[in-house]
Amino acid sequence: MTTKELSNSIHTLHQEVNSFILTFDERRFNSQRANGKWSITEELGHLINALQESNKGIQLPKFFIKYKFGTNNRQERTYDEVVTKYLKKLEQVSIVDNPFQIKKAKQTSKEKLLKSYLNQQQKFEKRLAQFTEKELSTLLLPHPLLGRITIREFGYFTHYHTEHHFKNIQKR
Repeated sequence: MTTKELSNSIHTLHQEVNSFILTFDERRFNSQRANGKWSITEELGHLINALQESNKGIQLPKFFIKYKFGTNNRQERTYDEVVTKYLKKLEQVSIVDNPFQIKKAKQTSKEKLLKSYLNQQQKFEKRLAQFTEKELSTLLLPHPLLGRITIREFGYFTHYHTEHHFKNIQKR
């Protein structure tokens, strides 16, 4: 995927999530789900946290990203390869030790969470669009499960991760 295609794909997905979330009333938005599944509030809170952490890295100056995390010296992974590697790594994380597991999300207004989510989306999308094709494929960022991955691969992960949680939200 090119920079533009990746940015457009992520933007479109974010817009779909936002539009769908708007269809829920506050009670349903905050209601707990059966079998210990995350509520919509928890799913959205997790996506916000993930984007906040991603933005910490992607917002760094390009020269610093290169200095701190290096450049790619391997074949860049495709979208499907990133997803496969992520799912394999995720299987190795125990539920007890999973730092990404939300313990209990506090109830909050849908408007407040959506505003925060939109803010993080915009930061990520704007910054992603500022990278050249070469930079997307050569600059590396650390990912807690995948290790150092290219910025393009980080974009692939962000798309997959958002899509996965969006599907969970749609099951409500």
